[in-house]
Amino acid sequence: MRIVGLSIILWVMLIVFLVTGSGCGPEETAEEVEEVEEVETVEEEPEEPGEIVSVKINELVADPVEEGEEIKLTSSVKVENAEDEDLIYTWSAAGGYFDDDQSEDVTWTAPEEPEIYKIELRVEVEGGNALSDEILVIVGEVEGLLFDHKLTMEEDHDELTMEVLIRNINTETLQLEVTGTIYGNIADIAGPDEKLFDFIKYNTMTATNLDGESLNFSRQGRRISSDTLDDYNYDRFFNIDNLDLDTGQNKTVLVEYELVDREEIWKGFGTDLDEFNIYNKTDRFWSAIKEWFILRPRDHSEGLIRHNYLEIDLPDGWNYAATYPDAGPNKIDLGELEFMRWTNDLFWKNYQRAPIMLFEEGYYLLEAREVAGVLLQDVYDADLEGRRNHEANHHFVSFISDYVGPLPVEKVLTFQVSSGGHAVNHFGAYQRAPYSYGYSTLGQQIASAGADIGHGGEHMQEPHRWCIERHPDDEISHLPNLWGTVRLWFGTIIKGHHIDPGLAVYVGDLAVDSYYEDWDVIENRYKPMYEFYLEHVVQDRGREVDVNAYTGHQFLTYFKPALGFLYLDLRIQEETNGEKDLSHAARYIFQEELEGRNTAKSWGEAYDTLVEALYHTVEEGINFEEKVQGYIMGDSYGQQFIDLSDYLDIDLEEYGL
Repeated sequence: MRIVGLSIILWVMLIVFLVTGSGCGPEETAEEVEEVEEVETVEEEPEEPGEIVSVKINELVADPVEEGEEIKLTSSVKVENAEDEDLIYTWSAAGGYFDDDQSEDVTWTAPEEPEIYKIELRVEVEGGNALSDEILVIVGEVEGLLFDHKLTMEEDHDELTMEVLIRNINTETLQLEVTGTIYGNIADIAGPDEKLFDFIKYNTMTATNLDGESLNFSRQGRRISSDTLDDYNYDRFFNIDNLDLDTGQNKTVLVEYELVDREEIWKGFGTDLDEFNIYNKTDRFWSAIKEWFILRPRDHSEGLIRHNYLEIDLPDGWNYAATYPDAGPNKIDLGELEFMRWTNDLFWKNYQRAPIMLFEEGYYLLEAREVAGVLLQDVYDADLEGRRNHEANHHFVSFISDYVGPLPVEKVLTFQVSSGGHAVNHFGAYQRAPYSYGYSTLGQQIASAGADIGHGGEHMQEPHRWCIERHPDDEISHLPNLWGTVRLWFGTIIKGHHIDPGLAVYVGDLAVDSYYEDWDVIENRYKPMYEFYLEHVVQDRGREVDVNAYTGHQFLTYFKPALGFLYLDLRIQEETNGEKDLSHAARYIFQEELEGRNTAKSWGEAYDTLVEALYHTVEEGINFEEKVQGYIMGDSYGQQFIDLSDYLDIDLEEYGL
């Protein structure tokens, strides 16, 4: 049986062999070979993941609801490349409960405890992104106002409107305020009464309840003079616009108004628009300080503002940058507006507290990076792409944050805009906004703010040598290189006669020296500065006379104090064998200011603060009282001769000393 089976198998194999050919038989021709058509395999492209474009909770629960009351909530979601069944809904709240927290529409039962509750909806698309929206619901009787501002730029890019929804009002009259701008020195605008240039078009302002019924309101100005404020920091008065709104017993009101557009702003500065418009990027941005158009309660009581958001609605292709923390897509959290309060001794002068810039992408670019716990944002002309060196600014901010202390702000915003300033009669006033600083948020186009120290923020092969006079040689400079950057710390938080300018100049020079490794700050800054001091400032019998730079910077205000801080730094390092330096004193002053203990407004307070900080660094061995009064801030800005000859290798006899 096995043999038979094997024979059958062999015959079958032979037949198959003869049919298919062995390759040893007659040669096959091309015609005899059947061609096999190749089939091209096309791989299917993977489907694009779904994307959620927007999420919106439809209901506005304006008036307080009762404890335990049921509220129906619906949502609207815009998606691309996704079906409804691909969406995952998640509702959440700080209190109460939902009938179904995974549905598109839900019913929420308010808790029994009176409070303001946030309800959030998060929608996720399977395999794609997720977006959220939130609303606030007032349950029962609670204290505190809720503000929702919405800034809208129309499609034509010219008209800007503001809507302010104010909720939980418990008074018959709602008292609000807005800070007036400080453009009183502009001839085209200012009259004999120091008329101010307002960003709000008050003639367009309306106030209504939710039924659209008009409410009455009145406006009057209130002047804040330098007698009320720090004379060192405030050389002018400014106005507060008071708004008194008759609520008509409504707990929710809506205030609407227009803001000045770009052309109106430039006209206000006496601009030749025909010449100005040659720079076609001037209509591609709009910048302001938020306190100029944000309504806030006149009452500064802590806890009065329970919620305060600003939503920004811009046309396609436009973007924004601002200095308050994000609260969601195109939304920022203004908090309790403490950075806008003129009564806030610490932060009021910090010009980084409230700027905002709207800009058209492509014409302007945004560089943003977190450095030392602060988000640094720089909006700059697209023509400078690849040339504006932001790495240097990140280094400078990191260095000064280590040397002095980290900034107490969420974000920093600087601009480098194309603006044809020669066509603007009062361009200096524009740059000095909001309060007469030449390096402010509306004018951070000079002094290296936001990038490197070269023109337009470019990198330099070698920083300039110091000089106080105008000179055609590009290798010398009379100005501190980092003046725009150090102003984030000095004159805003660290204040005081000559502590501010002198220490600011010195720390800025050290920051530049730390970045440009082959550049020597002593040889290029302090040696020529000291030689100028010996030749032009020091007179017979130890007298000193002041000399102004062509920009108005006085030697005895800015540069002799900087030399004094150099001396103190070198002496501290000597006394501690290099274990400490001036940064220990700078950090002490900064911390004292942050905690509100030594806010230096007068000469005496500034003197006491600096001497205390120095003795906190080195307890003995140096007579700090004598050095501070004589070198930095004594009578007539310090009349004691500074001997740096040994440190700088200078022969005093060559100068007759």
